[in-house]
Amino acid sequence: MASELPLKIRVDIRDQWDSPKSALQNSVTTLTATLGHKIAPSAQWPLLWGSLKESFPDVADFVPAILTYTSAWYEQLNGMLENDAYAEWTEQLLSVLSNSSGPEFTLNVEVQGSTGPHARRLRTYWDETLKSFYLCIPRGPLNRSLVATSINKELTNLFDSRTSRAQQSEIDEEGWADVEESDVQSTIAAKTVLPGSVIVGGQTQPIGLNKPRTLPTITSLGRPSDLLRTSTPHLLIIEAGNPMMVQCSHQPSLELLAQYLNKWAKTNRNDSQKRNILAVDLVESDFSVGVIDAIRIEPNIAYGRSGPINPTIVMAFVEGILGYKSVHSMGNRFVYRSEDALN
Repeated sequence: MASELPLKIRVDIRDQWDSPKSALQNSVTTLTATLGHKIAPSAQWPLLWGSLKESFPDVADFVPAILTYTSAWYEQLNGMLENDAYAEWTEQLLSVLSNSSGPEFTLNVEVQGSTGPHARRLRTYWDETLKSFYLCIPRGPLNRSLVATSINKELTNLFDSRTSRAQQSEIDEEGWADVEESDVQSTIAAKTVLPGSVIVGGQTQPIGLNKPRTLPTITSLGRPSDLLRTSTPHLLIIEAGNPMMVQCSHQPSLELLAQYLNKWAKTNRNDSQKRNILAVDLVESDFSVGVIDAIRIEPNIAYGRSGPINPTIVMAFVEGILGYKSVHSMGNRFVYRSEDALN
């Protein structure tokens, strides 16, 4: 079966997937040391290539794309295990693995089985019957900016609905997971915060004039990925330049802006790889695992222009579509604020 693969892919599998010195195998070793169980990656390469080759006209991009998904799975899982905020989730994982036979498990990398709209959604789940993890990568081009947060969200919900592989296939075929790519980061419904009110312990409470407000306890606060989506005001900062940075406390605002800019991006005709002139990438926060708090916009390659990137389209989108209001500006920094609870 391996002989069906192009030579370049076979070489990349040998050097970047199977080699003990590869970055992926280093991630596996790191996770094993943290978890106490080995989870070995496994991929049916001929099946993967047969399903995805239309999305990779350059075969040199195929294995690195699969590695992007797989390495992110190990990195996100290891990050959650080392984060005290996921202590209860970690106990669930350890309990599941301890009750399964053998110290070694498998991460099976597959392609989403359906051709429906939800085929573009990344998913991961634990198969109770086969005692294996599954990583179902979406069909279509790789969107690097969504990989980390998508995997983190999937891992967070890993034990909410355990299923078997057969049941998972039924879910895919019947369309229960019919989610567009833009819904990968679907949010918890935001609570409307009226003027003069705040969210305390998940409840909206009025603030009286000159009345002291009790701060919430740390145990009543959700994860940053949930808390910042539902708490107002939302803050957004644009730092014009090259690169241009857009920082925001509301992740869905950043995701929509990045998707819009990438959808209408201009292709660089002088680039042999036909990449967009500007790379628009979501940036994971240094504060918390799985949280996006910035967009980085910069040229993919030098294309004959210098100086700062024109920020006007971004600024117009922030005010006209997202509804943020300008607060102040200084030099190349523009600060915006939204009092509305955004879904």
